[in-house]
Amino acid sequence: RSISERLEITFRDERNAIVKFEGKQYSATLVDLPTITESYRTVDKKQLLKTADICQMLVIEKEVADSEIPQLPRARGLDTVHPDGLAPPLTNVRKQRFRKRMPSTKVDAIEREVLRLLEEDAQAMSIKFEIYDEQGEDGRAGTPSVDIIVANDDMEFDENLAAELAQGLEELDDDDEDDDDDDESEEEDQPNNERAMQMKLLGEEIAELERTIKKKGADLDSAPNPIIRRRFEDIIQRLHQEMDAKKVQLEAYSKEAEENEEDSKD
Repeated sequence: RSISERLEITFRDERNAIVKFEGKQYSATLVDLPTITESYRTVDKKQLLKTADICQMLVIEKEVADSEIPQLPRARGLDTVHPDGLAPPLTNVRKQRFRKRMPSTKVDAIEREVLRLLEEDAQAMSIKFEIYDEQGEDGRAGTPSVDIIVANDDMEFDENLAAELAQGLEELDDDDEDDDDDDESEEEDQPNNERAMQMKLLGEEIAELERTIKKKGADLDSAPNPIIRRRFEDIIQRLHQEMDAKKVQLEAYSKEAEENEEDSKD
């Protein structure tokens, strides 16, 4: 028996139908698909011939008896709008693909807010941000969630160095006050010792800055996205500027120490 002998479709109206198949009858609804699917066929397995544009589908609902047909509800309006396409990737495609578009004014406002936040980040003294993998906990392969924490600690390092330098200078000042009653030779040696201590601290700060710049350079090479790369580039630039300033200061102290040494010889 051919399919035409086994299948019979009778429409009650333009959307509702009764489908008879192999002696059983079912209620059915003609729905509109969210997409248009082109169907093709071939006769020589080389060329494809388009046969139809599939834009509607007859959905079989349940088996019914002859006496139940008059009481069947009739689909109207949104009941005839199907949310899914023909294939599994098109599930709920009507809401996903044809959702209401965001107005351009709102898009511009979001872009301006993002630029403002980036400018504030560039001017901030200390920044800490965290990136969470939202899909890590629900992954099918059981992959644990990934937490990437990037701490911007270069400014804190600079503040610590400044505090240590200030503390060292205060201690030197206290030593100067305590040694006011010492002999004249010790009073003459005190400025030289203070300058030597300052030069030593500057040398340690410059060495620490060089190590920090090297570390930040490695972080820059492994940065995961352009925003983080831009952050590390700004940090490295500021560290270079600070290191250059300290080198100039150290050179001035060295020159001053040499002049003082020549004057003492004379």
